[in-house]
Formats: sequence, C-alpha cells, structure tokens
Amino acid sequence: MAAPRLGELRARVQFRRAGVGDDGFSKTDAWADHGIPQRARRVDVS
Repeated sequence: MAAPRLGELRARVQFRRAGVGDDGFSKTDAWADHGIPQRARRVDVS
C-alpha cells in the first residue's frame, strides 16, 4: 500500500511546482481532483 501513497505525494509536489496542470486546469483544480482539502489549497500570491 506504500506505492500508491508515494505516487500520490509525488503528484502533489508536481502540481505545486506547475502552476497549471498538463490538461490546462489551474493548480487548485488539480489539487481538488486529488482530494486535497480546500484550506490546504491556499496559494500565496505575494
């Protein structure tokens, strides 16, 4: 069960690095697809 978790974490890191996903959706949309809570999706824009 460890392998899917690692892949999930790796995907989250990649979504954070890429402002926009490969499919053109915004970062927060990509995070929502991966089940990350909204309070954790806050992006610092400063």
